[in-house]
Amino acid sequence: MNTTTIETTLCQLLPESSVKEMVAQYNGDPFQALFNADESEWKRVRGMGDTALRKLRAIKDLVKGVHEKSQLDLKSTSTPEEIFIAMSDMQFFEKEHFRTLYLNVKNKLIKAEDISVGGLTSSTAEQRAIFKQAIKLNAAAIILVHNHPSGDPTPSSDDIRVTRIMARAGEVMGIPVLDHIIIGRGVYTSLLERGEL
Repeated sequence: MNTTTIETTLCQLLPESSVKEMVAQYNGDPFQALFNADESEWKRVRGMGDTALRKLRAIKDLVKGVHEKSQLDLKSTSTPEEIFIAMSDMQFFEKEHFRTLYLNVKNKLIKAEDISVGGLTSSTAEQRAIFKQAIKLNAAAIILVHNHPSGDPTPSSDDIRVTRIMARAGEVMGIPVLDHIIIGRGVYTSLLERGEL
């Protein structure tokens, strides 16, 4: 769904002038206006009364539910593109989120879990939390996923360093890290495909 369609749909559900004002505040990007503007920002826009705010909450809940279902419906983690599609909600986050996908022996998703917001440091505590959860879920492997709020999925040197540390920890634990996927705006990078894993 492109930005024009999103804006048109929002204008059908919410006061048009309010939508246009919020979209303008977010550089013409209705995705950013919808996902990154908090309710207090919308409330300050003329025309957004209690009814419109209830509709806005319902729209966000609906979109969140669709994304959660797409994650649950992730039948295969065999390609980075499949993972990108299922985790595409991450491309709209204003802050960096680090998510771990826990997989069974057939590489099917058991659970997707956000580990941290604001970046991963590869600390012992974070490694411990990831692999403790993997053991608890009886996961056979994991895939790391995080977003770049800039929209550019090019891995940083820290991304590569963290990936290698996690991969080594996975080898020790017998729970391999199969890939690390970085999500940008409409694009992704697989560190496995780049030969960094």
